[in-house]
Amino acid sequence: MKRPPRFLLFYWLMLAQFVTIGQMGSQTRVSSSVVDAKTMESLSFAHVVFKNREGGTITNEVGHFELNCLSDDTLVVSYLGYFPKVLVVSDIKNESKILLNPDTQLIEDVVVYADDDYLYEWLLQCRYKLKEQSKHIPSKAYLVVETVCNRQPVEFLEAYYNANLGVDGIRNLAFKNGRSYLAAHNYGGYFFNFDFSHSLSLYSLLDGQGLFPENPLQFGKGKMKKKFRLERGPNRGTLTTIRFYPRKEEGELFSGKIIFNREGFVLNDIWLVAPPQGQRVFKAFGDSILDSLHYSANFHFNDSALSHISIDYKAGMTSRHNLLDSLAERVVKLDIASHAVLHLYDHGHRFLSPFFDYRAGLSDYRLFVVPPADSAVWASLRNDNHIRLSPRQDSLKAWMVANGQPFSDTLGNGKMHFESNYISWSPTNRLRIKKMNKIVEENGFRRFQSEEPFLTDRLKLTIQLYLDVNELEDSLLFTTRTLLDTYQSYNCLELNEALDDYVNLYFDIGELYRRKLDQEMKGVNNITEVKEIYQKVVKEMSAEHLLFEKEAFGGFDKKAMEMWKKKVLVR
Repeated sequence: MKRPPRFLLFYWLMLAQFVTIGQMGSQTRVSSSVVDAKTMESLSFAHVVFKNREGGTITNEVGHFELNCLSDDTLVVSYLGYFPKVLVVSDIKNESKILLNPDTQLIEDVVVYADDDYLYEWLLQCRYKLKEQSKHIPSKAYLVVETVCNRQPVEFLEAYYNANLGVDGIRNLAFKNGRSYLAAHNYGGYFFNFDFSHSLSLYSLLDGQGLFPENPLQFGKGKMKKKFRLERGPNRGTLTTIRFYPRKEEGELFSGKIIFNREGFVLNDIWLVAPPQGQRVFKAFGDSILDSLHYSANFHFNDSALSHISIDYKAGMTSRHNLLDSLAERVVKLDIASHAVLHLYDHGHRFLSPFFDYRAGLSDYRLFVVPPADSAVWASLRNDNHIRLSPRQDSLKAWMVANGQPFSDTLGNGKMHFESNYISWSPTNRLRIKKMNKIVEENGFRRFQSEEPFLTDRLKLTIQLYLDVNELEDSLLFTTRTLLDTYQSYNCLELNEALDDYVNLYFDIGELYRRKLDQEMKGVNNITEVKEIYQKVVKEMSAEHLLFEKEAFGGFDKKAMEMWKKKVLVR
């Protein structure tokens, strides 16, 4: 038998061919399946054609076909990467299996051109399979991010989230706890990444949301053919690889590859590579210019559920300012390489969520400074997580610990790495209130007049009790903080010392109830009881804050202020 050619081109086949009256032989209907002779795996969309006349069919997604034939017809059964088989219809028993032997040499060498219709049909089946399975699955998530700037490590970040998964992407990520180390790059500044958790939550394999380049799974077969060229890659057992490329250089389309199981068209891996000109996902900081961008992502599935998502990008940036004032006018070239992996594990379960209402839209960096990166908390999370850092990541983290500093620490000039909208209560760092009329107006709040009589309209303080609960062996581990949300607070009163005293007393009252919360949580091992205690304490705090507002009157009632100072001091 002559060896099959290196490059194969398959033709469109009619699904059925009617037999004319003049043809010889009796009519019969053949029903059979085409499978791999070694593995007995079904061969989807195999070609079954008549040898001596036109017509034939293809197998369905499970390798089955039915065909009207004449008893003396001869069929040729073929499949890419396999030796074809020639069979006389009379020798085929209905519901029997037709075995094809793989051509291992052909599997490695063959390239299939884009007009092979069955490749598009396969991806269409993968798309249908995703749509059928579209359901929400709770999951735990662990994110690790490492960034190098001008070949020097500048960031190592890790965080835990509660995830809500769809089969085509992440519906949302709810922050649990995080920690990060930063190091200044060679020019003295600090680099901050984009918001990974938010960007990951935006992307869907079936719907790019218009923010990302497009991939083949977003389209039906017609549009898929117009936008993408497909190539068949080698088989790995039951796994098949299809590579895809944009047909036109213009536009924003991903290239990449899709690996799926031919039995049921279940996705295994999707690799996405953004075009060099595709920069919609990224935006340079401040006056910086994004000179170049190379972006890729991988979605890995395990038992039809997302198992991990990895993102890699390399960017060239011309920075026209720096985070340090002394270098504000200096223009520098930054070569940034960042690698992020979001591990999704323990599907069907979640971490115990913190009792705290985060302001919507906060970036990862602003979230990180809210809860303390307590070693006991992280020990409890690690006990629940089989994910471990790689040796390379361990060494990188060790370097960052030795040469960088924790994200929440302050720089030598007293500035924070990143501004937080939350202030934690401190017995030594007392608050000094600022007049914020102008800020309020700029943010779209209604205008305030100095003669307006209602203090509640001109002064608002938002205090929250932060409570995080973690399971440690047979007990519960509690972490609490008293936090002032500066973004949800404002002042339009005249500045004076009495006002500062008022604000700090308000904050102190919140701290008293945090301590009460700590006391009442001792020995509690039931999460329902924890919730009840938290709600009770918060309600009591709110009631006392209202009483304080009424009696102290913004600090103007000096007698009431002295009384409240003594009351708080005693407690």
